[in-house]
Order: sequence, then C-alpha cells, then structure tokens
Amino acid sequence: MERYMNKQVLCILNRQEQEDRDVWQSKALFHDMICRDFMDGEAITHLYADFDVSAGLPAWAYAFPTAVRNAGIPVRTGRIFAVHKHTLCQVPYWHTHDFYELIHVLCGSCTQQLEHWTAPLVLQERQACLLRPGDVHCLSPCGPKDVILKFTIPVALFSEVPLGAKEAALLSEVCIYNARSPHIDFLIYTLLKESAVQGPLWNDAVISYLSALLVELSREPDMCHSTLLHQLAEYLDCCSDGGTLGGFAAFVGYSPHYAAHLLKEQTSKSFQELTVSFKMERARKMFVESSATVAEIAHALGYNSASGLYKQFLSAYGMTPTAYRKLFAAENHPVWK
Repeated sequence: MERYMNKQVLCILNRQEQEDRDVWQSKALFHDMICRDFMDGEAITHLYADFDVSAGLPAWAYAFPTAVRNAGIPVRTGRIFAVHKHTLCQVPYWHTHDFYELIHVLCGSCTQQLEHWTAPLVLQERQACLLRPGDVHCLSPCGPKDVILKFTIPVALFSEVPLGAKEAALLSEVCIYNARSPHIDFLIYTLLKESAVQGPLWNDAVISYLSALLVELSREPDMCHSTLLHQLAEYLDCCSDGGTLGGFAAFVGYSPHYAAHLLKEQTSKSFQELTVSFKMERARKMFVESSATVAEIAHALGYNSASGLYKQFLSAYGMTPTAYRKLFAAENHPVWK
C-alpha cells in the first residue's frame, strides 16, 4: 500500500511516528499529552508522578496501562478533527472517548478488544470501523507492516454531517465497513492532509470530505461482526485440547469444509490462524491477571509444551511472556497499588 501513497502522506505518517516516539521517551512530553488528550488528565498524571524512571527507558510509560486500569476507564477527549497513525510505540490500554472514532486499516491488520464482546474485532487491510462516544475498547500493538489510521470526529462536527451519510452509525453498536473503493483512498488521504496542514477553510473542507467518505463507506458491503467468530470463541473456551476444525464444525452444525470456507470468507484467515489469535489474547490476559507459569498457561490453552506457547507469543507480541508480564502485570508495579 505504501507504494501508492504520495510523498506528502508518507511524510505526515513518518512525522507522527517520530512525534509519538518522542512523547513516549520523555516524561514531560508524556505529561503534556495526558493533560491534553484525556478528561481529568491532571488526575491521571498523579498516578505515575512518583514512578522511578529507569535509565534511558520509558518504563513509567509502560506502566501507564496498569495505572489507568486501577483508576477506572480513562476518557480520551477530542475537541477538533484529527487523523493520526496508530504508531508502533503505543501500548495497549482500555479506554473510551467523547468523540466518534473511525479506525481504518491501510496496510496489515488491526486487532482490538471491545467491552462485552467475547471475540476480538480483527480488521483486515482496507477495512474500517466506526466507534461511538462511550464505546470502551483496547487496541492491540501494531506491527511494522501495519498502517492504521485513527480519525477523531468531535460530536459537534459529526452532527454537521448529512443524516444519510451517518445513519448506520447512529443505529449500529459498531459499524464495520469494507473500504476497497479508490474514491475512499482519495478521501482518506485528503482528510489526513487537511488535518495535518489546517489551511484556509479546512473545517469546511473536512465536513465535505468526511460526508463523502461516510457515503462511500456505506455503499460498500458492510462487515457486520460475525456471529461465527463469537461461536468460535465459545467453542475454544470450552476446549481443553485447543480445538480442531472438525470439532468446531460439529459445534456450529456445519461440515468442516463449509466451516473453513465461511471463516476464510468472513475474516480472510484460516481456522488455524484464528485459533492462534484467540489463544494469544487469552494467554496475554492470563499473564497479566494471574501468576500462573508459562507451562501452566500452555496446558490450560491446549499446548503440548510450554515452548509452543512461548514461540507463538513471541511472534504475536514481539516479546517473551516473561517480558510482557514484567511490563504490564500490576504486581510488578507496586507503586500503582
């Protein structure tokens, strides 16, 4: 996808990546970001004010998810329209917001957890979702090949978009779209540039382009969240052996061939790939929320050995289970208790 982006778009994305990296490496910049982007930002900053900054490493920043989790769900606030890349340095944490948020995958994929959903929402390349104010979610870290854009759409701005363009968003819990039209690419790049430059009449331009974008997204076949994924999550939850395609097919009442076909059609992933994704999410939660060993968690998830879980976890999250637990588990950050 990057080869189709012009130099201005790539420059904006690279600059955002560098700016976020600077923020997460500086306690002062991080403090300013929290105060600017969150309701009760000052109160949140007190949660990590006394944390000991280790030499050259933003360990205090990695403790941020634990801090806000202990204080309740933080609320991000958006006063003006903005388009930002989901950058490589951002850590996952549960939060909500007082604005509409459009998440669009230009390259790779985007995984997120949503409150009350038993299965993760996985957006593939050229898919998007629109979250409403108050929706609680947690974005997983992105990989080096992922390009994910997050649109901050203030409620006042959203109210100026023509009703027909936003009707589905007002009715659905989470709107999920295909975004394969070349018109959509143009509108997304234009909105990114308008947000970055903020030239004359940029707010009027944003209303026009955003209205057109929502119309184009609504014209594409929508990707309503698959009940099949919910069924897969339920099946895997009750399987002590890790689950098989034949077992899942029997669980939903389909033949193995048809079950595999539906999963591939709806998610672009195989049964094996989806099973690994679900297992990694369950493993992540267990490492953060329990003191169970790698071997115990591997056994609970149906692995034959701890090494199998270890290798897949390292591939999925870019760090070992022990390193992940050290960064995110509450018991390893006593200052937050």
